[in-house]
Amino acid sequence: MGILKGRIASGRRNNAAGPNKSGGRSIGHEIKSLIQAGFFSSIRTKLIAGFLITIIPIVLLGVISYNNAFNSVKETATKASFETLKQLGKNIEIKLSNFEEMATQILLNDNLQDYLLADDSQVTIEYLQLNQKVGTFVRNYTYANPQISNITLFLKGNKTLDTAGTVYPTDVYDSISNSSIVSKARELSGRIFWVGSHEKLDKLSSGKGISYGLSLIRQLNHVKIGDERGLLVIDIKSELIETMLKETDLGNCSELHLITPDNSDIAVGKEKGQSKLIEKTAGHITDMSFYSKISGEEGTFFDKYKGKEHMIIYKKINTTIGESGLTLVGLVPTSNFREAAGSIRVVTVIFTLIAIVISLIIGFYLAIGISKGINKILNLSRK
Repeated sequence: MGILKGRIASGRRNNAAGPNKSGGRSIGHEIKSLIQAGFFSSIRTKLIAGFLITIIPIVLLGVISYNNAFNSVKETATKASFETLKQLGKNIEIKLSNFEEMATQILLNDNLQDYLLADDSQVTIEYLQLNQKVGTFVRNYTYANPQISNITLFLKGNKTLDTAGTVYPTDVYDSISNSSIVSKARELSGRIFWVGSHEKLDKLSSGKGISYGLSLIRQLNHVKIGDERGLLVIDIKSELIETMLKETDLGNCSELHLITPDNSDIAVGKEKGQSKLIEKTAGHITDMSFYSKISGEEGTFFDKYKGKEHMIIYKKINTTIGESGLTLVGLVPTSNFREAAGSIRVVTVIFTLIAIVISLIIGFYLAIGISKGINKILNLSRK
């Protein structure tokens, strides 16, 4: 009986132990092996992972530092470019104001005033002398100002004068009397205005056309009588504005545009340190969507141009006498600011990488040391 009980007890023990050994221990062993083989299972790995997480703030700090530096460079460059544009605008205003004063001097000339009232139907010696005096007086302005391409006095009757020697029909003023230019001059009643072209007037001239970039126009009235007597046109060479635009540097791939009220565009672009005239066939910026955002006397904003973000700065040209209606526009790619912040980016990346390497070295060293100490303590506690 004792033997039987022993066998039964032994059998029970075997039955109880059998499944645990064959099933429970093997599964536990596999799970334990998987945990030990896992990346985050050991204390050493967890400690190393903990130190690696501290790298994230370092990377964020580098990114934030670079963005702050870029924004600072962007803000500084914006202010500097805007001041440069405003100074250019003031220089243009001074130049154009000089021509406006010249136009006033021509109008108030005594000989011209007498010539406006002269009867061209009777060609007397006095009339011819007066014609000669006025012609010489006007031509002297072109001789003294090489920036002037031509001065034309479109007058009623057969009295039109032109410093370039262009011959016009006898009824030239009557033929342009209903044109948009004469209508605007009549509307402004003697005040000066500027245009980029006057094609209808050019078509009336004989021979080769006069090359010009801007034209000053005003109605000619007799000072005492006050009635309309003709139209004064002073054509300014495009080189005047082009030279001023070329001498202004807003950075690589930047552009400067002087837009007239009739949407003519004198434009210069900067490419690899060289300033080049932008052909008029390249398209007007007045057709771009951002141009409608230009409002007020001056300002700056950011928008897309040629598929890239640009800083757009502008200033209205206000002369001392007339309403010029001209707008000076500068286009500067923001990529220039990133290039300016390139050295800051390099320094930021280098110091960030150094900080990461130091953190990794310290992290690994401490993690290995701590894990060894903990493992020793665990091994001693198991004994």
